Amino acid sequence: VDAGTDSPVDLTCWSRWLDGTVALDPPIKLANLSIPNINSQNPSVTADGLALYFDRNQDYFRASRPSVTAAFDNAVRIDELATPLNESRISTTADDQLGVFASARAGTLGLLDLWQAERTADGTFGAPDSSLFGAINDAQNQFDPELTPDGLDLYWAPAEAGIQQIHHISRVSTHDAFKG
Repeated sequence: VDAGTDSPVDLTCWSRWLDGTVALDPPIKLANLSIPNINSQNPSVTADGLALYFDRNQDYFRASRPSVTAAFDNAVRIDELATPLNESRISTTADDQLGVFASARAGTLGLLDLWQAERTADGTFGAPDSSLFGAINDAQNQFDPELTPDGLDLYWAPAEAGIQQIHHISRVSTHDAFKG
């Protein structure tokens, strides 16, 4: 996002990325989101740059801000997605209404499987569903889901023989299963 205008930046900058002309600002530590001796990991920023998701102690958290030039508020645990089991990375659609995440919750086929949850009218996430990921979920870990802004394409990195590789899959609508 262009910090000067709060407008989305053209995301088709691959040619600039590849030729080395993309300039990034220096990283800034999000001090209010850091807790000493506790891992906060697997960050995912919404398309508009106004929310940041991450996992901490195997639970999902969300921090928001009013503009891309403002600091993120303190993170809030997403209680409705919490389980006592391992949770890892969540990615949302551009409108932040649909999330795909990796979880070892009850009903998982293997280790970490992919699940989807939609926001309800009150802004919380509804019941998670793994049935749309039949072409993906198996006995292996499914790491690092990244949903495209429209929710129709998914990238993830399963650990096959201990090595992660990026995979891609598509679907027709956000309520349809992904097809390989």
